[in-house]
Amino acid sequence: MARRLSKRSSIHTIKPASLLGKSLVGLTLITGLVGCATQQPLVSPDEVRYPVEVAESIERLELYTRPNGLELSSRDTDAVALFVNNYKRFGNGPLHINVPQHSSTGLGAQQAQSLIAGMVGFQAANVIAKGQYAANPQAPAPIVVSYRHLKTLPRECGFFNNLTATGSNRPGPAFGCTQSANLAAMIQDPRQLIAPLPLDRADIQRRIEVYDRYIQGEDPSSVQPPRQVISADGS
Repeated sequence: MARRLSKRSSIHTIKPASLLGKSLVGLTLITGLVGCATQQPLVSPDEVRYPVEVAESIERLELYTRPNGLELSSRDTDAVALFVNNYKRFGNGPLHINVPQHSSTGLGAQQAQSLIAGMVGFQAANVIAKGQYAANPQAPAPIVVSYRHLKTLPRECGFFNNLTATGSNRPGPAFGCTQSANLAAMIQDPRQLIAPLPLDRADIQRRIEVYDRYIQGEDPSSVQPPRQVISADGS
């Protein structure tokens, strides 16, 4: 962040000899008053006291199969669809599907992979990563669907000092904590804090139309739709 430095100009004034004594007395008084003042450290305007922290978590969904296959209820199917939709919106990296080794070729595993691939859509072949893990064949083992997700970490701001102790003109230790916690709770996609989101492609047809109007000396702005206007007097 650039800082603008203020410039001070020095003005030299030549006074008659008769006023020189009074000036020295005034200078002595001013020097005494300045010596009584206590110098306080300044707070940098760009100091970040409580930055929003971003951490990576793993979202996990377990699907248990039956001898006849996956056999999901309508409620379970909606839960899987919500999980896949959240991956499309907030997922970071591939969507992992790990099945037990002893049932990797079973009907339930095949149905689960087909169901999830259909919900992901045309990008399923590029984003789904399949794997296996060792499990006890005698114990029920789920099909694990997981993905990485970035989340913000809201801060705990339950500490306060004496708010009346303002003689030093310094902010308290909790100053700015609640603002950071509220911001972290409202951020939906933490990836915006790490890197800006890519811009959509420009509308070429609209760009040509605006340019033509500009060349012809016309107003290039679009026509505003009718909307309600409220004035200060309530009309």
